[in-house]
Parts: sequence; structure tokens; C-alpha cells
Amino acid sequence: MAPALTLKHLSPEAYWYFFKTLTFGSTDPEMHPRLAQLAMEIARLQIRSINSAYTTSNLLRDNFSIQFWCKVLSFLRGFIQKHICKFGVHPFELLNKNEPVQLGRMASPSEDFIICHQYHRSPHEEVPEIRLQDVFYGSIKKNGKFEVLVWRSQIPPYYSYVHACEIRERKNTGAKRKRCMKDGTTSS
Repeated sequence: MAPALTLKHLSPEAYWYFFKTLTFGSTDPEMHPRLAQLAMEIARLQIRSINSAYTTSNLLRDNFSIQFWCKVLSFLRGFIQKHICKFGVHPFELLNKNEPVQLGRMASPSEDFIICHQYHRSPHEEVPEIRLQDVFYGSIKKNGKFEVLVWRSQIPPYYSYVHACEIRERKNTGAKRKRCMKDGTTSS
């Protein structure tokens, strides 16, 4: 079997074209200027990650709603900013280096979603049924360690790209909240 084609980072213009084509398919983005603007901002946040392009474009293509795309953009901005503040590096930079990365989940903000490592499987090997976008953006109820399908190549050697993941419940480390005031005193 032939080795898989390895892509280096695309230029910003080439990445935008790639992401736009995956997201809009045969639909003309000029017919949806607000969606095109949102898609361009989402693509910019992904710092030219091929895996992220596949994951996010599949999600957006399945829901052509400005409100939903705004929600995805807001989620991406928030978790990327938190990750940079906490770890000092963009999460997709770690993914591009195949290093573990801690992400959030759009539907379950009380959980940490960790991608431990990524690899590919040949077309003859079994692949997970759970898709990355269903865990990252959706409401899949899963805890512990498991695998997700990121995307399947449409060109030879037809590899499937898989992430080994883990979902952990966040530990509540916040300060104890004060209860309502009764008679001018606070109870805790």
C-alpha cells in the first residue's frame, strides 16, 4: 500500500479555499455573505489545521444557520482564549504536533475533552463510529477513554484519521457560594 500523502501547512489563502470548499460544497458562498464571513473567521481561528477543517466544516455544512455558526465561532474563540491563557499555546498548535491537548465541549461546558494522540488506520481496519464533531460540539454522553473518527480520506490510500480521547468531569474548585441573605445576615 502506498504511504499517505502528508500535507504541510497551507498558506492562509489556500487554507481558506480548502475550508470554504469543504464547508459550502457546491453552494456559492457569495449567496450567503454573512455565513461566508463567519466561515472565514472560523477558518482563521483554526490556524490552518487540516483535521480541524474537516471536523468543523462537516458540522457547519450540516447546519446552515447564522445563529448556529455564531455559536460555533463564539465557542471556538472562548476555548482557544482560555487554552492560551492557561497553557500559553494555541490548542491547534499542539494538535498539529500530535501532542495532548485539553479542549472544552460546546454542549457540556462542565467537562474537559482531552485529545491524547492522533493516528490513522488503513481502510481494512475498524474505525470508531463516534465522530469528533459529535463529541466536541455535540451532546454525546461519554466518559473515560475512547476513540473518535476525525475524517476519512477520499483519496488513496483511504486512511481514516482517529484521535484517542478522554472526557473528564471538571472538579469544582470554585469558592463556596454564599446563600441568600436573611434578616441582613449571610448564611453559607
